[in-house]
Amino acid sequence: MSEGLGWMTSEDLALTHPACCRLYIACEAYHTSISKKIVSDALNEPEKLLPIDALGAVMMVHGEQFPEDSGFGALGLLRPLFDD
Repeated sequence: MSEGLGWMTSEDLALTHPACCRLYIACEAYHTSISKKIVSDALNEPEKLLPIDALGAVMMVHGEQFPEDSGFGALGLLRPLFDD
């Protein structure tokens, strides 16, 4: 058995390093894509938002359309939990 770090052999490390580099590059691209603000047409007044912010805003607006005595309104499933 070759010298390694505990349970990993030097062959394992040689295979792991390029894979970790590729994983890092893919993660950087993913992070860049989800952190870009884009104009969201899902809102009544389109504005630049992060995709997750647009999703949250659409869900809150939809939840506010239900009266409090409806099934969804009473459970607070689609309403914001906290008022600003």
